[in-house]
Amino acid sequence: MKRRSFLASAGAAGIPAALAQSSSMVAGTQASPVTPINESELSQALAQPGPGRGAGLVAWVRGKAGAMARTVADVLDDTPTVMDFVPFAERAKVREGESQIDLSAFFRAAAASDLPMVVPAGTYRLGGDVRFTQPVRFMPGARIERSGGRIEFAAGIDAAPGRQVFFGYDSASIAIDPKATPEGWVDWFGTDADAIETCHRIFHVARLGPRDYTVSRTVMLDRSHRMVVGSRGSAEGAGGTRIILAGPATASSPVVQLGTGERSKVLSCARRLNVSGINTVRDGAIRTASSGRREDAVPGWNIAGWYESRIEDCFDFGSPIHYKVDATVACTLLRCGGVRPKAGGGGAPDFYTAFCIGGHSPSFGFIGANASLSVEHCSTAGGSAGDASRVGMYLYGYIGDTWVEKFEMSQLEFGIYVDGADRQGHTIGAYSAHQDVRVNDCILDAVRTACLTFRNLNEGAGIQARGNYGAMAGGGDGIVVENCAGMVTIDGGDFISSKRGGTRGIRITRSSGVQVRGLACRDFDVGVSAENSKLLHLTPLVRRSGGGGRSAVELKGVAQSTVAPMVSGPKGAWNAGVSLDAATSDSSFGLTGIGDDAVEGQGGARKLVDAAGPVTAQRFGKANVRSGLVD
Repeated sequence: MKRRSFLASAGAAGIPAALAQSSSMVAGTQASPVTPINESELSQALAQPGPGRGAGLVAWVRGKAGAMARTVADVLDDTPTVMDFVPFAERAKVREGESQIDLSAFFRAAAASDLPMVVPAGTYRLGGDVRFTQPVRFMPGARIERSGGRIEFAAGIDAAPGRQVFFGYDSASIAIDPKATPEGWVDWFGTDADAIETCHRIFHVARLGPRDYTVSRTVMLDRSHRMVVGSRGSAEGAGGTRIILAGPATASSPVVQLGTGERSKVLSCARRLNVSGINTVRDGAIRTASSGRREDAVPGWNIAGWYESRIEDCFDFGSPIHYKVDATVACTLLRCGGVRPKAGGGGAPDFYTAFCIGGHSPSFGFIGANASLSVEHCSTAGGSAGDASRVGMYLYGYIGDTWVEKFEMSQLEFGIYVDGADRQGHTIGAYSAHQDVRVNDCILDAVRTACLTFRNLNEGAGIQARGNYGAMAGGGDGIVVENCAGMVTIDGGDFISSKRGGTRGIRITRSSGVQVRGLACRDFDVGVSAENSKLLHLTPLVRRSGGGGRSAVELKGVAQSTVAPMVSGPKGAWNAGVSLDAATSDSSFGLTGIGDDAVEGQGGARKLVDAAGPVTAQRFGKANVRSGLVD
């Protein structure tokens, strides 16, 4: 029988005389006179537990208006604890952390009371099974140390964040009802990989505090319908959540595996698994990719087998690849970034790549490694200058449907690099892979080789680059389109060069179906260069702020194309408006937008030139080249 039931059955005999005489006594009133009682009898009664004895004889009232008088026993009955069931001789040892016995039987007795339970500060060693059916609250300093058995909390738990409660428990040896406790703290289980995974598997929302979690192996986040939430902050240690991979695993292991890794069945992926606010750190030497392939470098986040999910506000510090993404469906990377302060060693290239997206085989029976992947507002703070092949974002192979919005990077060799070739370097068949990519409103700053690269894309490819900004700090090309058989559209955007000597705003080679509309190319030696290509539609805006330009548009072996640039600059800025070689044919040109003064020669005579000199009215029909018209 519960203590409260004892009191109810005892009647007035179970409460102090003062309460019996004045059961309506409240704070601020005077108690009725109490009949004196023999001191010896009182001492004996106070020393005995039970109804009308011990704390049941002591009156108490909370010092607040309206509070009713109660017995101390009644007050204590509101907060039952597991200490109520631990033998008296063991309690002090528990509080001091010196208890060595298995307390499972006493915990089972507490659980059998079917009361909400408090676990006071102390060390409790459990070797057997325990199941609580009522809520359990752990006070700061409570430690449950497992030597065996399983513990279950069918009505949930409550504990302070940032303190470890369970020692030696994992998801197989502890069960907490996620409906009763939907959110849990990793710190309740520790600060290693096991603790992170245990919390992730038990709770719908696993929270990590603003501290370091040092792990010696890859952390697996692979459960569906979950959230893993960190405290953001800095990857360099300023007040955020950091998962730090240390020890031998740093050489070749990801810091975090996000998703199940499944590639065959969508329903076997981790679905609606969202992660935010976590910094990953690689603390140790790295074994570089000996295969000589960029995608084989070790990632900070390895993302695969991931469905209808999102990762946001995360940052990777120190990995050659920050985020490797393969085998995902309808997923989003939002406001994620990284930095690689040191290059690798071992005689192989480091292959620094902030975002590595794609795969060498299709996933889930689709015709792409990823399906409907969005990369939004992501960035890289750069990689070590010791690596000569650094890339902000690399999309490769069976790319799938990928949307890149407002990506930002600076001071790397390549900005965004899209290569649709297979592992042997061959273009993938048109019906074997969707190679549809959107690259919009990105900032690609201080790039040394090429801001945007599109190469080896099949007939079914659909590429759109819209409104991008690119600034060249080296002597390369703003945009490269090479060996592309699909549709490539460059819409608007602004690309500038700060160097001289062979720079080109956009270079097109061995491609067809390329449209360049309203792209601004500033201060390049050649605005647009096209070679051995056909079916081009080129209407760029080309300008130089000084002299020394070669041709605003330079064509070699181009056929069946339309060219109508807007060309400007100070007097004599360009040697020619549009130049073409003898192999260029079946094309038409609109020269109206080429400024007379911007091109060398009298009256704009060099607006259109070929190897024989200016193309005059008498030569308009040569090789089906027509001047002043756009078909």
